[in-house]
Amino acid sequence: MPTKIILGYNAVPLVRTVFFSGSAAQNGQVGIDFANNFLTVDFGVQRTERTGDTYSYINEGTFYRVGIETNVLKNVTDANSLTLGLRYARSRFSDEMEMTDDFGFGEMTINTANDVVKSRWWELTFGLNVKVYKQIYFGYLIRYKIYKVNKGLGELNPYDLPGFGLNENDTSVGFDYYIRWILPFGRKTEVVEE
Repeated sequence: MPTKIILGYNAVPLVRTVFFSGSAAQNGQVGIDFANNFLTVDFGVQRTERTGDTYSYINEGTFYRVGIETNVLKNVTDANSLTLGLRYARSRFSDEMEMTDDFGFGEMTINTANDVVKSRWWELTFGLNVKVYKQIYFGYLIRYKIYKVNKGLGELNPYDLPGFGLNENDTSVGFDYYIRWILPFGRKTEVVEE
C-alpha cells in the first residue's frame, strides 16, 4: 500500500530562467512511496532562444518522465533516501531558425521550422533526499540520459530538446535540485489494549 505522497519542485530551471537570458522553464514532480520504492512522474515546460549576429533560433515545448526508484538505505527514519532509478522520458516541441546573410547574392533571409517533433529517451537516476524541517525535504537528482530517438524532423535539425539537452549529443547528463513536500498517506492503525 502507498505510504507517502511526494510533491516536488525543481529549482534548477527557475535559476536558469532568472539568471540566463533566452531560457525559460519550469519543472515539477509527483511521486508515491510504496515502502521504499517510488513511482515518480516529472513534467515540465521549456522555451529556449539562441541569437547571434546572423541567426535566431527558438525552441519551445513540453516533456514528461515516468519511472521507478528504490531507496537503498534500509531502516531509515523521516523519509530520508538515497535512490537509484530508471525513467522513460518523452518531449514534444516545435522550433524555428531564421538566418540572414549575404550568401554571395546580396542579403537573403532563410527561415526553416519544425511544427511538431517528438523525442523519447531513457534515464538512469541517482538521488539524495534529506529532511530539513517537518515535512519539507531538499534533495538532488543526477540523470544519465540514453537511447534518444527523434521523430517528425523536417529540414531543420533541432539544436535543443526540452528535458534532454543538446540534440547533437547521443547521451546527456542532467542535475536537478528539488524542494519536496512529503505527506503521509493513509491512516495509522491504533492498537487498543483490553
